[in-house]
Amino acid sequence: VKQLALELAKDIGNEDGVAEAVNAFHHHLPPELPLPPVALEETGNPLQSIMLALEKWCCLPCIS
Repeated sequence: VKQLALELAKDIGNEDGVAEAVNAFHHHLPPELPLPPVALEETGNPLQSIMLALEKWCCLPCIS
């Protein structure tokens, strides 16, 4: 029993838990990751996008 315990301890000492965790994480990912949907601000008029960015920037001091 002591010999088996020593062998098990040796195997555990040689194990890389981080690498196994990363492999398990990647195993559950889909083969191709889906692209995120395009934000509504990016699909509109370029002038509208600029105005929305300015609105966010100008209102920032009011929020904080």
